Amino acid sequence: MNKYDKNEIYNKLTEKIGLTPKLLSSTRDKIQDNIKTHLPKKLFVNMLDIKPYINQNGYGLLGTSRIGKSCANAVIIMSCLKGLIKKLVDCVEKNEEDISIINKIKGNLTTCISHDAHKVVNWVNWPDCYDWSQKNAITDFGTDRLPRYHTECMKKTNLLILDDLGRENFSKKSYENGMPYAHGQLALVLNYRNEHNLPIIWTSNLEEIDLMNIYGAPMYLRLVELAPPSEWLSRIN
Repeated sequence: MNKYDKNEIYNKLTEKIGLTPKLLSSTRDKIQDNIKTHLPKKLFVNMLDIKPYINQNGYGLLGTSRIGKSCANAVIIMSCLKGLIKKLVDCVEKNEEDISIINKIKGNLTTCISHDAHKVVNWVNWPDCYDWSQKNAITDFGTDRLPRYHTECMKKTNLLILDDLGRENFSKKSYENGMPYAHGQLALVLNYRNEHNLPIIWTSNLEEIDLMNIYGAPMYLRLVELAPPSEWLSRIN
């Protein structure tokens, strides 16, 4: 029977899903009280699991910059991942039937779970994603294959985190020739996740009216239908 190092799996998984060293160092005791009230009361480990799957909405955190919104979400995600990995390792070591994030585990569990990390959690820094998608929308081959693959990952991952919505390098002039490619891809992601009851967690430093002006009312309303925003959060002195 294989014995697995849960810490090794956790380290590989957090590396793959895009958590930065700063986010990885986040701890619950550093989260402001007004942010804590908007976080899930229970860890939603099942939200990351394919079977059984629960229909659970996500949430949004709106507020001033540098108050710890992203770090608070990182704490939630890290706690969920630790619980999921324990469940997965226990399942495999006991040779139980497939109830895990991976339909059929073949070969080394550590390699398998890190390879499929994007199916579990996809942490997206939206300004970076926007820039990358815009630059790669039309390649030398005349296709948008890479951005479309990235969009598929965001659509189908069990839990999607969109960090810093509204901070992309964007202006109304971007719409002169139609909707920016990246915003079109975001609309596809929101539509898919809404249809399939897949949760989103998101953050923004902008107020709701500003986000609506950037993305348009239909797209923003679809986002808040999936993941209702918090009240406006500010720093506690």
